[in-house]
This record gives sequence, C-alpha cells and structure tokens, in this order.
Amino acid sequence: MPVVRMLYANQGEDGAWTASSQVPTLPACHLGDGNRQKTWRSTGAGTCDYAAVNVCSTSLSVDRVAWVTYNFTTCAFIGIEGDCTSAFASASLFATCFAPWYAGRSGVCFADLSARQTGKKWWRFIACDTGVDDGYYEVGVFVLGQAACMAVEVHGDGVRYQLVDPSVVEYAPAGTPKTWRLPPYAVITLPHRFLSESLVFDTGGGLQDVTRSGGRRADMVLSLYTSAPACTCMAVATNLYGRLTESPAYSYVYAGGGQRYDAALTFRESL
Repeated sequence: MPVVRMLYANQGEDGAWTASSQVPTLPACHLGDGNRQKTWRSTGAGTCDYAAVNVCSTSLSVDRVAWVTYNFTTCAFIGIEGDCTSAFASASLFATCFAPWYAGRSGVCFADLSARQTGKKWWRFIACDTGVDDGYYEVGVFVLGQAACMAVEVHGDGVRYQLVDPSVVEYAPAGTPKTWRLPPYAVITLPHRFLSESLVFDTGGGLQDVTRSGGRRADMVLSLYTSAPACTCMAVATNLYGRLTESPAYSYVYAGGGQRYDAALTFRESL
C-alpha cells in the first residue's frame, strides 16, 4: 500500500526571486506566485541557467523541493543549493543534484533532500538540459518546504482516485451533444484509521500543521508511492499539486493501548 506524503508551507511564495535570465512577460517572480499557469521562462537553455529566491523566514525547515508545470526532460541535470548568503559559497552551503523523471499529465516532479535543512536564507536551482527542444527553460512553481510523511497505510477501504471532468454537456432535441470543454482534474480521497496522536498534532509535520499552514488556503504537493515517486504508473499519476477540499475532522478512538484518531483527507488537483 502507498504511503501519503505532503509537501506544504512553501517558502518560495513569500520570497524575492531572481534569475540568470527571464522573458519580461514571464519573470522569475512567477515561480513564487503559487499559480502554475504563471510561469518563469529563461531567454535560452544554457548549462548554468538558474532561478534563486531569498526567503522571508528561516524558521521553517526544508525537506523537499518540487517543480510544477515545467519543460525539463529526463536528460536534465538539476542542481539544488541552499545557503545563508546569496553568493552560495559559505561554509554552511547545502548542495545536491537531481535528475527529473517523466511526470506524465500531473506535471509534478520533486526531490527529497538528503537531510532536513534549517536556517538557509537563499535557495536556487540550476538547470542543464541537453534534451530540451524549446530553446528555453520554463517552470510554473518551484516549491520548497516541509514534508509531512504519514508512515501508516491507508485504511483497507483504499485510496479513491477520481478524474473529474467539469465540461458542460447539453443535448439538442435531435440528440446531438453540445460541449463546453473544460480541463479535467484529479480528486483523491484518503481514508485513514488509527493515526497516532503525534502524527495528528505534531507542530513539525503533523496533520494539524499541514492544515494550519495550507489546508484549503494554499496549494501543496501530494505524493503516494511505496518505494519511489516514479516506481509505478500509479505513483507518477498521484504526484499532484493542489489542496485539501475541507479541513479534516479527527475522531478519537482508543486502540492498541494508545490514543488514536480516524480521519479522511480529500485532495483536489489545482490546474
């Protein structure tokens, strides 16, 4: 069974963005907008194109970063750096590299950092992609924040995945359909049972923290997988960018000699 992971509290949304280059109508500040349709685009596709952000607060940790709606290919090599200064050359520099996978229709790809990072005021990603044919790099949202991992399996009723088509369809008297086409979006319902008290109420990655930091108000990244985020077709399809439809209600139960809670999460993809 897959494990639920959520990347929330995006620090990039409140930061000041810069880039090695940008199209005037598609500036780097779009990376922190939260709207995946407002993109940053470079003026070329070189080996050292980058986008950097000066986050407003270092009180939150960074466990994972993600790219939403991007044109990187599987040939890309992406560097990720976090530091206390904009020079990215101090003794506290964190640096790692990442190769994106084919993200399918979800358009979401992320990287788990090797260790939780705290106190980093500056972050950036550096792109080198020999497979891109567009002549530029383009990214909708760069998410960096805390990752909540629900290290429990979903209840036996299982994950409910639905692709909702909001298109409006009417029929003429002769039976001919008339359609106003709208893009479909995914909705995932995750029924959980016997959640530990710490998982629900912990301020450093608990579900209450997820709800207070984003919940229905802000988008985050959801992923469901067993061994790797691209290990199966299901894993790729359920790497989604969106938000909870409602704040979850937790029902107290006493089970297994401890305090446990039941809850159901419903997550809707943002387009």
